[in-house]
Amino acid sequence: MRSSDKKMNDKLKAVIAVLVFLAAVIVFSVAVFWPYRQVWSKNNHYDTLFLGASRVYKGIKPNVMDELLGCSSYSLASDSCSMEDRLVLLESAIEQGTLKTVVFEISYDALTDIYNHEGDGYVYEVEPMSKLEGLKRKITFCGDKFNFWEDNYDNVYPALMSYGFERWERIIRRWPEEKGYVPFGPINIGWTAEQAAQVHNSKQVSGAYVEENINNMNRVIELCIENDIEVILINTPDSEANLWQYTGWEVYEDLMNNLASKYGIKLYDFNLYKDRQSLFNDRDSFNDYAHLSEIGADTFSRLLAETLKKGKTEDLSYLFYNNYEEARAHLTYVSAVE
Repeated sequence: MRSSDKKMNDKLKAVIAVLVFLAAVIVFSVAVFWPYRQVWSKNNHYDTLFLGASRVYKGIKPNVMDELLGCSSYSLASDSCSMEDRLVLLESAIEQGTLKTVVFEISYDALTDIYNHEGDGYVYEVEPMSKLEGLKRKITFCGDKFNFWEDNYDNVYPALMSYGFERWERIIRRWPEEKGYVPFGPINIGWTAEQAAQVHNSKQVSGAYVEENINNMNRVIELCIENDIEVILINTPDSEANLWQYTGWEVYEDLMNNLASKYGIKLYDFNLYKDRQSLFNDRDSFNDYAHLSEIGADTFSRLLAETLKKGKTEDLSYLFYNNYEEARAHLTYVSAVE
């Protein structure tokens, strides 16, 4: 091939890449961002918000909470929702003027670099497309997902299906009636005694928190306080398997305790709930090591509602272990290493 022809082909490929990229931004705005914003803007009467990542939209059923607490709630969460995502979503929700309570989920890895990026992306449509920041975020998101500049065109279709049309179906067909909750089937993740012995303390809870995440987390709480909104910290239950295979929980424990103490707010870590074994099991309560199945979500939503209701007038510390060391000593896998 002549040099001039190669240069022409390179230019053509560059033009095609730019056009496809711009088309992707438009498709995402229509198939992902816009429907989400429409759902939220048409349902602006909520007084209770569940704010977090996939643990929230898989683990908390707003309809159950509404029934038991007499509130009007919504699960405003997305996959890998960073603290920046949560702050943006909270700012949008506060603008509705009806918010009274925010149940703020913070998992053991929520402040690490795993969450230091945009989540599904559709959360950013709470920022109108006319705003420069909203447009910039969409372009960044599309660029990260498609990676056009490395000629990975084969990634376009699966990315569109995963982050586009499937999101449309979830948001338009299921989310309005479920109010943000998405059900997932149970998976048996239980271990044999031999397996449990092999994986015990094989993973480490990371304390390598990203400063930006910490700042945005603090800002979420401060924004609630500034607007006279009660904020309650929670951690949804992990599977026993997850509690068993991870060590170093004290770094997360200190984070949550210090946060609750600093702002004078309530904290309910359901990994420390004393009766968790009678409510949740690794056979059908979980969809994976860290997320509840529909069975587990129903149980947890009822437990959470009861806890929030009692917590208004009672100190519920007697229902929880003091720390992770104490809680892990009561796991059913303990016999595997005795």
